[in-house]
Amino acid sequence: MVPKAAQARSLVSKVIAVDADSGQNSWLSYHIIKATDPGLFTIGVHSGEIRTQRDISESDSMKQNLIVSVRDNGQPSLSATCALYLLISDNLAEVPELKDMSRDESSSKLTFYLIIALVSVSTFFLTFIIIILAVRFCRRRKPRLLFDGAVAIPSAYLPPNYAEVEGAGTLRSTYNYDAYLTTGSRTSDFKFVRSYNEGTLTSDLTLKKTQSAVEDLEGLDANDSFQAR
Repeated sequence: MVPKAAQARSLVSKVIAVDADSGQNSWLSYHIIKATDPGLFTIGVHSGEIRTQRDISESDSMKQNLIVSVRDNGQPSLSATCALYLLISDNLAEVPELKDMSRDESSSKLTFYLIIALVSVSTFFLTFIIIILAVRFCRRRKPRLLFDGAVAIPSAYLPPNYAEVEGAGTLRSTYNYDAYLTTGSRTSDFKFVRSYNEGTLTSDLTLKKTQSAVEDLEGLDANDSFQAR
C-alpha cells in the first residue's frame, strides 16, 4: 500500500530474487516491463527496490499494477516475471479492493473467450440451417421441373367404323387391330395399330381377305339358313 502523501523517490516495495548459479552468472537485473502508469514508479536495476518517480497526485489511479522481469547474466540469459498490485490509499479498509484487480482481468479474458465461442457456434448453426434449406428447396424444385417438362400426348381419334380385335396366336405378343369396312367393296381391311410389346412383325402390316374367302363365308351362311327352314 502506498500512502497518498508519498513524495518522489519514496520506497514502495522491493523485489528479491535468487539465482542458483555462482560468479557473474548469478548477477540479476530487474526491469519493469508493464505498468498501469509507467511514469509513476521505477525499480533499481540491481537492488530491485521500487520507488516513486514523482509525488502522488489526486488524479492517479488508486489501483496500480506492475509486472517486473528478473534476468540473470548467463549466456543465454534466463528470466522470470512477477506481478505486483499496489494500492494508493491511507485507509486499510480499502485493501480488500486489491483482490478485485485480478478478478477484473480474469473476468475480462473469460468474457472475451465466451464471445468468441458464441460467435463461432452461431456461425456454424446458421451455416447448417442454410445448407438444410438449400437441400430441401432443390428436392422440391426437381419434381416440379420434371412435371413442367412433360409432353402432353393428345388422345387418339377413333373413326366411326373402328372395331378393336384382340388375338393371340403364333405371334409372340398380343396385338390390337383396327378393322375398317369399306363401302361398296366386299373386302375388309385389318390394320395393325400398335403392339404392347415388341414383336417380330412391324406395326404397319395390312391383312386383306380375298374375294373367294368372302364368297365361301356367304355360302356357308346360306346353307345354314336353308337347313334351318
